[in-house]
Amino acid sequence: MNTHANKTTHGWILIAIVLLFVALVLGIYVWKKQTRPIVGRDNCVYEDAQLSRRKPSDYTVIIVDQSETLSDSHKRQVTSKLFDYLADDNLLPVGSVVMLYVFGKNDFVKAGAGQKLAPNPFLCKPASTGNEITENARKISRVFHNQFVVPMNAAIGQSLEPALGERSPILEMIQYVSRSQDIKEEIGGKHKKTLIIVSDLLQHSEQFSHYKNWTYEQFAASAGQLLRADLRGWDIRLLYLQRYGQDRQLQSKNQFEFWERYFYDSGAKIVAADRIP
Repeated sequence: MNTHANKTTHGWILIAIVLLFVALVLGIYVWKKQTRPIVGRDNCVYEDAQLSRRKPSDYTVIIVDQSETLSDSHKRQVTSKLFDYLADDNLLPVGSVVMLYVFGKNDFVKAGAGQKLAPNPFLCKPASTGNEITENARKISRVFHNQFVVPMNAAIGQSLEPALGERSPILEMIQYVSRSQDIKEEIGGKHKKTLIIVSDLLQHSEQFSHYKNWTYEQFAASAGQLLRADLRGWDIRLLYLQRYGQDRQLQSKNQFEFWERYFYDSGAKIVAADRIP
């Protein structure tokens, strides 16, 4: 009798353990479902189900100057540099917003026509790998490739193709980025902001032109008041396209020092300056 009673007791204990395990698993599932981040199609995390409030994050803004045609060598080197940056989680952490703009002669004209600036694409960086035990690593890798690598590759390739010459409003574009309402920061926020500039850095617009050999002092006393940008807290990375022919002499030491002083006075810091031959 005692043996039978012991077996019955052990059976109930086993059932209780199984039920407790099932309840625990279900509890974890419900908890994970309720606390799972709300992710939009742009890979960004949102604070509401309507996807109207994007969670604050780091920002990287890439601006591509389309004033001159890029050589095949330029295109290859720029693409490689950009993807080295985008793939590095230390430079571009998972969850960061990436915005790419192209600009040229039709932007920032006095008449106001042609102002069609918009980031394309506007994406957040998803994780590229996951925990093999607790996550669907294959799905994570597929999302990273299809929803980040592919569209970024297409956008970068497209941005390097056309040449919209005559005007190169680089300063105007930088000022636009510094004022953009697409870049939101909570009060007291300390998120990282990076501006990557793909350009020969030869400013040429009605407000100011490097083709006139103005000094930085002349710029600061005149056009500098109109083209001022607040870049406090921004890191600047330059992909400095080297020109050949008659424009080469304009890319002098003084011209580069102009940009060093401009970013310093704007509150930014140049963290990388790669000359692209």
